[in-house]
Amino acid sequence: MLHNLSNMALVKMRIKRLLFIISLLPIVGMFFAVIWSILFNWEESTATHCQVKNYLPSISSAIGFAPQAYVWGFCISLHSTPRIVLAFAYWKWFHSIPLNRDFPLSRFRNDLISLTIIAHIIELFGLLLLTVVSSIESPDIHELGFILFISGSLTFMVLHTWVIAPMNVSMDTQHLRELTARKRKMAMINIISFIFCMYFYVRHNSYCEQGVYSLFALCEYLIILSNVAYHHSVGMAIHDFSFVLCDNEEFKVQ
Repeated sequence: MLHNLSNMALVKMRIKRLLFIISLLPIVGMFFAVIWSILFNWEESTATHCQVKNYLPSISSAIGFAPQAYVWGFCISLHSTPRIVLAFAYWKWFHSIPLNRDFPLSRFRNDLISLTIIAHIIELFGLLLLTVVSSIESPDIHELGFILFISGSLTFMVLHTWVIAPMNVSMDTQHLRELTARKRKMAMINIISFIFCMYFYVRHNSYCEQGVYSLFALCEYLIILSNVAYHHSVGMAIHDFSFVLCDNEEFKVQ
């Protein structure tokens, strides 16, 4: 019996299915928090120091109440662990692709890949930090979590989309062409949403206009959705791989 167990996979899941699950979790958590806040915490979740009328709660505000905080925290906790594993998978995958030596920064590829993965880990750490510490409990720590999340996210997107990917020898398939186009689109949506997010935040604090904070909140939603879509596209490059837990010599890392 033990001999048979040593030659079988205890856990096996296609990366494509894993990506679907970890992409769904933050979306479910976000929509639950926002919708529940609108239905049951309307006044508290849309209130700001300006005391002007708003129509949407920000993510930070929505996850500051119960049960929204519990659902969001549960979803992000389940979402983050496999993404850490995938980060190391990306590191090995990026190194395995043949190098385009004509690319200007090709001699720095190893360092740039490491920087890209570090940015990815920082993004995840920031996401966990802003999830664990709400803006109501500690605004400063929550803000630090947001800064780490957004800076790590944007750095990863920019490096992966416009530096790492062009540095590799093109594996010209329809699937990869579609993924590249989708990543560029999602990266641009994310960057533009962040710019507008900061604009509306500064404008709200400077002029206290009605509804401006709601536009800030809407940009937050777009940042999260485009971030999820981008990372799903990154992972789909290795969609044929599987996550395997086994004791078979064939699968042991050398």
